[in-house]
Amino acid sequence: MKKRATYLYRFLQEDMEGCREKGFCVITEIECCYQVANKYWSLLRNELISYPFETVAEEIEFFKKFKPLFTSEIVFYELIYHAELFKPEKASDLKNFLLREKSRFSRFITIHAVFYDYYKMDDTSRDEIFFVRENNDYSNFLNAPAHDLEEKAATSHDYLVAQIIALKRYDKYIEEKLQELKIK
Repeated sequence: MKKRATYLYRFLQEDMEGCREKGFCVITEIECCYQVANKYWSLLRNELISYPFETVAEEIEFFKKFKPLFTSEIVFYELIYHAELFKPEKASDLKNFLLREKSRFSRFITIHAVFYDYYKMDDTSRDEIFFVRENNDYSNFLNAPAHDLEEKAATSHDYLVAQIIALKRYDKYIEEKLQELKIK
């Protein structure tokens, strides 16, 4: 599955670059990238549903490192779509909006502090609980995004890794928008 995920992820990145090179308006570019990310995650998810990992270590590695690469793209494009769609026109309102958006990552860290620290420190002591389908406790499925509700293609914590990756990128995106405001 690692090889397949790596292969698909390379094409996902190429197709998203194609979206960016077409000269679309911002919203259409975001929608294009979002659709590409969903397409490749759907392909991988459909294969994953019936895939028997050979070892627990292979399964942990996939759900901790590979799957979040795909699902974080979906989350990231949802976030920037929201930002672009709802950003106010007035500069002072826009700055306040961007500052509120900038706080998303810190709010996530506060809410999920224990897991965030676990992940950030590259701890592995609970990996079998967090990243093995058989041990899924379904505790986080109430908060899981719609694209991630197939229980045979998810573990209880892999979506949190995707959130971390996406929110880090989003934080940088918002920071760039704030810098653009300062320059104007």
